[in-house]
Amino acid sequence: MRPPLIFVRPQAPRERNDVWPVAKRSMHDASRFIHSLLIFDRDAVPDSRLEKVRPLVETEEMHVDVLSSHPAALSAIGMWVRAMVRYCQTVYTFNQARKMDDNVAVMERILDQQA
Repeated sequence: MRPPLIFVRPQAPRERNDVWPVAKRSMHDASRFIHSLLIFDRDAVPDSRLEKVRPLVETEEMHVDVLSSHPAALSAIGMWVRAMVRYCQTVYTFNQARKMDDNVAVMERILDQQA
């Protein structure tokens, strides 16, 4: 049985590298794997990694309804990946809005000083 897409690197169809053996090895020690998820620093995900994962998360196979049809452990990992990507996107959007607010505040101060 072929592993679900969650364990295949998002690349061109002909160039996909199956990482299922690596994924199985990393999950072999369940307590260590769960611990690594719990201590995962979601605030330190580089944009380059997020850009690589985003196409995978946007596939139909990673849709919540499809994930829920898989075994519970796989479904949970897929949901975790989706949640991390959504969190990173939300933080990015929030930070961009904050920068815009800061720029507006600076411009308002400059205009107030000129008036």
